[in-house]
Amino acid sequence: MIELSQQQREIIEAPLNPMAVTACAGSGKTATAVRRLAAMRKQLNDRHGHVALLSFSNVAVDTFNRDFDALLQAEPGSKRAGGVEISTVDAFVTSNIIRPHGHLVMRCSRTPFLVHGTEPFLTNFSVWDGKRPQPTTALQPVVVKGEGLQFEVGRAKTVVDRKTATEAIKKLAGVGAYSHALGNIWALKVLMNQPLIRRALARRYPHILVDEAQDIGKLHQLILMSLQGAGAQVSLIGDVNQGIYEFSGATGAFLKQYADRDDVDVRTLETNFRSVPSIVKIANKLSGRDDKPERTKPEISSG
Repeated sequence: MIELSQQQREIIEAPLNPMAVTACAGSGKTATAVRRLAAMRKQLNDRHGHVALLSFSNVAVDTFNRDFDALLQAEPGSKRAGGVEISTVDAFVTSNIIRPHGHLVMRCSRTPFLVHGTEPFLTNFSVWDGKRPQPTTALQPVVVKGEGLQFEVGRAKTVVDRKTATEAIKKLAGVGAYSHALGNIWALKVLMNQPLIRRALARRYPHILVDEAQDIGKLHQLILMSLQGAGAQVSLIGDVNQGIYEFSGATGAFLKQYADRDDVDVRTLETNFRSVPSIVKIANKLSGRDDKPERTKPEISSG
């Protein structure tokens, strides 16, 4: 068992309220998130409700599952608790929204299925970008402030006429197909157009904890806020200086904005357990933070 800091213990033991945790590199986010998950499950007095811990990579999910199981094994007589779901954000959206309910908005007669763009039948599905036809699956939805949703395609990020893109997407949806990028649009439409489904999901997942929250893009943000509007409590943990999904529109802005809400419990993890003091000092200069190193200066440098 690791030794937890005071800040970590306070986060883990906090009441069941929406929370925004800003954590520096090496501050033990994984350990904190796993223990917070276990504490939330114990506090939740609801045999039907699930606590979801979501992240953005299968590697992170595997780590969470391994550490959560190890945490349970360290407690005598404990076993894997029910009412806990550890998943990627995309897998959560796919299994709970798109596959069971996507057909209601996609207007298809089958369970929706993900395509990767190389399937032979997709040659019949293209969109005109103004100069040439492009695969419909290459369309990338982008939320533009003040303008709503627009669609880009290709390395040049050519903006496709909205009506043309929408018609192409609907045609693809008619056979039940969606691309990775377009799936979030259909998930959001389900939540917007089907209030009973939205409330049922919020009832099943009354608490959702999202790790690496700096990588939440605009469409994922809208999905999470739709569930929150139906009653789910959303907590975020991340570091805006560690974002790796800026190419998909994730800027860390949501984590910052969420911490400004009056109904959100704001917490920080400011102790770096991983790096030597000189590295922390440089990182603080680059990020504008004031994190503290746990390690002492080594007698011999490694570089």
